[in-house]
Amino acid sequence: LHVEIQCMPFVEASPPLGMENMVAVQVASGVVRGHSDQEEGGGSLGGISHVRAVNRQMTVQSLLHLLATSVHGGYPVVLGKDQNYRMVGFLLRNRLVTILNAILVKGTTNNKLLNLTEGHFAVTLNSKRTKLIRDVNMNAAIDKINERAASTMDDTTSSVTGVGEQAVVDLSPYVDRSTLTVQVGFPMSKVYTLFRSLGLRHLCVVNEEGAPVGILTRKELMCAFDRDLM
Repeated sequence: LHVEIQCMPFVEASPPLGMENMVAVQVASGVVRGHSDQEEGGGSLGGISHVRAVNRQMTVQSLLHLLATSVHGGYPVVLGKDQNYRMVGFLLRNRLVTILNAILVKGTTNNKLLNLTEGHFAVTLNSKRTKLIRDVNMNAAIDKINERAASTMDDTTSSVTGVGEQAVVDLSPYVDRSTLTVQVGFPMSKVYTLFRSLGLRHLCVVNEEGAPVGILTRKELMCAFDRDLM
């Protein structure tokens, strides 16, 4: 009763009708939408799919823009250039927001100075969606971070680099590298079993080159497949 009242995405014991003849890419390819890198300043894989993704190193401004223009609970982490992208991990939105909050408060992107531990990423049922802090001057904070990055560009022991006078965040220590993925032709009936048996929140669908082409969540599994997606 509480699951129904709270509109929680609960995976039932039996899969919905119409799912047995579908594969993962048919459902996931239209789930996550974005725009090209030129339009958004990074964050999407325009040449491969519409998945909103992050690189292991990105500027503070591009990460803030990604959060402001998307509502997804997590993002694939990709490695590669041009069209040769491949997925190397996954980063939850709450983790990314926690990292950015620490950066804005402390005025640095140096991971050693941020000193973030797993305790900082703990999320309770009462605060599922972590929010960006609002009690700081965002523009002033970004300018301070960029100035500090520019002054430490020659410090080889720092995890901060400067690209066009913009500080770069190294997300590598916070990426989940053991995230589960499935191929584009993976049967949806088996996807349903994975979600129910493993308690998954997100499941990335990748192509033969390892590039993400879509993301499945519990909400997609609750569709009336015989009516909505055929």
